[in-house]
Amino acid sequence: MIALWAGLAFAAEGVTDRVAAVVNDEVITLSELYELGRPFVESGCPQGGATCIWEAETEVLDTLVEWALVGQELTRLDLTIGGADVDQAIDRVVAEYQMVDRDALRAEIERSGTTWEQYRDQIRKQLESQRFDQAVLLPRVSVTEDDLKDLYQRTARREKRPVARLDALGMTILPEEVDAQRAELGTVVEQLRAGTLAWAEAAQRFDLAGISDVLSGRDWEPGQLVGELDRIAFSHDVGTVVGPIDVGSMLAVVQIVARESTEGDILSYEEAEPALRREVTERKLEDVREEWVQRARRQAAVRILLTAP
Repeated sequence: MIALWAGLAFAAEGVTDRVAAVVNDEVITLSELYELGRPFVESGCPQGGATCIWEAETEVLDTLVEWALVGQELTRLDLTIGGADVDQAIDRVVAEYQMVDRDALRAEIERSGTTWEQYRDQIRKQLESQRFDQAVLLPRVSVTEDDLKDLYQRTARREKRPVARLDALGMTILPEEVDAQRAELGTVVEQLRAGTLAWAEAAQRFDLAGISDVLSGRDWEPGQLVGELDRIAFSHDVGTVVGPIDVGSMLAVVQIVARESTEGDILSYEEAEPALRREVTERKLEDVREEWVQRARRQAAVRILLTAP
């Protein structure tokens, strides 16, 4: 790890004022890119390599360009996120983690290596994305009865459903220790994959959040697991160990124990309708977002200044 980031010193500190992209008149610097994407670049290029690093940087930069376009559209619509909005969101975080006050949260954030301004900016971008979805994208999403019935016929009524069984372990995220937690679980994953650590021993030593009690020993159908866990359960080969991944307020390591088919309960259309509507809406929202971003990029003056090695 030290060797890798020594090799990336140019990005971390050496040229913090290097311009990575310009979106209309908004400048995105390489230092901003690494504030967001350091873990992504690190995990995607464990051996370094100029081409791999550039490709990872470019993927993170695409996200920053999208955020810039979204922020500019919200400004145009007079829907910007203000300091009061950010303060309210931070107060919710303080309450969720049962901290004494905002100063206590700030101390933890700064101990983790993130500045308070960086943290506030991250919160602001999350709020912008939520407001943009609600105000701009969702009104363009139309869910029809035919959409719902088509999904019902293709999913809820099938005779057999795939199921996955998992083993899992994990830790509750502590903001001031999250980097150390990721590193510790990353080592656990390496040992599990190499066969130098048995799963039972790993679960006993490292399942500090009790994730195993919730996830292990059950048959899970698609859509029953949260976000990334659902994708992992049905996209990786049996025996694969994956992690650490963020699962709400926890970091988790997952092993795919088995995957097979089982007879599924057939819900009536009326019973399935709320879940069907959520799924169709989410799918269409992704399509609408991609269409909007591509159109906005064509209409905007976007210059990407990262050069391929």
